Amino acid sequence: METQTIIQTAESSLLHTYNRFPIVLDHGEDVYLYDTDQKKYLDFAAGIAVFALGYSNDAYKTAVKEQVDKLVHTSNLFYNEPAAKAAKKSRS
Repeated sequence: METQTIIQTAESSLLHTYNRFPIVLDHGEDVYLYDTDQKKYLDFAAGIAVFALGYSNDAYKTAVKEQVDKLVHTSNLFYNEPAAKAAKKSRS
């Protein structure tokens, strides 16, 4: 799908909660994002503080793929090992 088609589809289909920049992101690598026209951007926003680890890091991708095969998300009403390990590590 071309850039303008993607933008028009999103504008007509998604809830309009805020104005978007006229850029269609395609992929990321390290700390850079690339749009559908292959223009390179340094990611200062990191997904509005939700993804500050960079993009396409092989160790991270492997860990995520392994975890997806086990659990992707569970309610915080239950315990799970990755959350417990992350909590312990953050307190160290």
